[in-house]
Amino acid sequence: MARHRFHVKKHSENTKTGNMVVITSTRSTCPRTCPFKGCNGCYAEYHYMRHWWDILEKGKVGVTFSGLKSELGKIPRTSNIRFWDAGDCPGDGTLMDKTSCVGIADALKNRDGRQFGYTHYDMDIYHNRNVVRMMLRRGTVVNSSTLMNNVDKIAAYNIPVVVNIPEPMTTTPNGMAIVVCPNQLAKENNATPIQCNSCMLCAKWPRNFAIGFLPHGTNKFKVKAISAAACITATGDTNAEISRTTFKFNSTS
Repeated sequence: MARHRFHVKKHSENTKTGNMVVITSTRSTCPRTCPFKGCNGCYAEYHYMRHWWDILEKGKVGVTFSGLKSELGKIPRTSNIRFWDAGDCPGDGTLMDKTSCVGIADALKNRDGRQFGYTHYDMDIYHNRNVVRMMLRRGTVVNSSTLMNNVDKIAAYNIPVVVNIPEPMTTTPNGMAIVVCPNQLAKENNATPIQCNSCMLCAKWPRNFAIGFLPHGTNKFKVKAISAAACITATGDTNAEISRTTFKFNSTS
């Protein structure tokens, strides 16, 4: 755990999140199972976010885990919190660190504000599912972030799931509803985007739908290709087209 560092921004000025607490963790927290890790599409590896990640890892800003717990205790009870605008839950790359993750959730129990985050840790591993459930029971919603070929299996574990999709879609292969991120959907329709602090859809649990995220960031075309390939795997539609700019199924079946 000593290698992980964290930064708590108590009043985010990000246009997507709005004015809420946003917490970043270093690259060392990112699991091996993230399909976008490194230069494979991760938005945090580019421009300002990469610079911020670099100085966090070098120890020029941020705190260790013990410092993070102290910072969490200072957050106003009514503030909403978004975990991991970059990075992931504490862990070793394969297994989530149960003591640390549950410690985060314990530090935030019985608040009026809500908190949510995301993880790319493998939910086929029982240990990781159990850690997510322990955090859920304490009021911290950790969403398993996955692709279309895995979304129904993760939902069947009865844990929150978000899915990366190449374009707006309404259902998973097994028929579960997909609700596209309201912020992204508004941008798609040239409407005024709703901010995370007002939306808090990712903090909703229980729920009977997956939340869909569209490709974004500097390398969004790579993210789109990976997401589209997972859709093809999930549906078995080998006639689907994938390119830098388009994704569609040609099959009429």
